[in-house]
Amino acid sequence: MHLSDRQVDHVRSLGSARAMWDHLQQLHQPSDGTTKIFSYRTLMSMDMREGEPTDTFISNWQRQLDAAISACNIIDETSKCEILMGSLPKSLITFMSIHSNEKDLNLRTLIGKIKQDELRRKNPNGQ
Repeated sequence: MHLSDRQVDHVRSLGSARAMWDHLQQLHQPSDGTTKIFSYRTLMSMDMREGEPTDTFISNWQRQLDAAISACNIIDETSKCEILMGSLPKSLITFMSIHSNEKDLNLRTLIGKIKQDELRRKNPNGQ
């Protein structure tokens, strides 16, 4: 239902959903070595600027993470968290120190904690 007529033509003769997915991925997603390297490099070079809205940065960061994964980079959950923490501004060094050693930290939880920390910093008296 979500494929264009041209895409349907490409996959009509394939026997399984997996075969269709793999074929469409080869057609539409660049996964050559250069794309893989540059998408990962772009993700690794992202840095949140002091004062930049957290939601804006995280949205851009997640978009670049998706691009890196789409280019066939394999990034495990721990590495995603480490890359994101490494992109935070130096003013959050205490935050990074507290959360970097947490067991079973996942990206969703980390993003929630970053947003909570931003709210705490904006309203230090809890008002």
